[in-house]
Amino acid sequence: DHQLLEILQDAIAEHNSVIENQWLDSRNTLEQQVVTWNQRLEEKNRLLQWQVQERERIEKELRNNLIFLKTLLNSIPNPIFFKNLQGTYLGCNQAFERFTGLSMEQIVGRTAHHLYPKGRADKYQELDLAVSQGQREVIYEETVQAGDGSIHDIVISRTAFTSADDKLAGLVGIVMDVSQHKRAEETLRQAKEVAEQANRAKSAFLANMCHELRTPLNAILGYSEILQEEMGET
Repeated sequence: DHQLLEILQDAIAEHNSVIENQWLDSRNTLEQQVVTWNQRLEEKNRLLQWQVQERERIEKELRNNLIFLKTLLNSIPNPIFFKNLQGTYLGCNQAFERFTGLSMEQIVGRTAHHLYPKGRADKYQELDLAVSQGQREVIYEETVQAGDGSIHDIVISRTAFTSADDKLAGLVGIVMDVSQHKRAEETLRQAKEVAEQANRAKSAFLANMCHELRTPLNAILGYSEILQEEMGET
């Protein structure tokens, strides 16, 4: 019995040793796994923080670019607008708001048929369609009534723009008021007509004067010839 007890004790001790070693191995493995997981979590956290910072940087850069573009557009005195391929207004500058007498909120998201009379809107829709179908630029002239009721002679240029993948995305239009130029041309034309009339009047006056002078001069010349003949006879 004593010998059996010793054998059992040795077996139990050996078993305890094996279990202890297994437990130590498991603990070491678990600790290593925890360390590995912590390292991965730290890497993911660092990557996530970098992604958040990069996204914030990009968003800030985009906001700054938008502010710059908006400031640039509003600094241009010519009315400017831009549309998508369906003819819906995407935006405009302040000069276009002043010219139409409409606010940005009244323009964006609407088409020409919301803003202009049918005939004028149909014309604009036709021109938009020409640009969207491949005619990259359309320039035309017309006389329109501005938002304040004044009449203007304008030239409008519609030009297509593309997306980042070089696909047609919409069009941008710029309005040039040529009313003063037209008035200057009319003034020059009228001045030219006045000058031409004055020149014709001067020519007619000189012709008449020449005729009026020629008649008495011819008489004087004839009388002089008669006197010369009479003096020669004496």
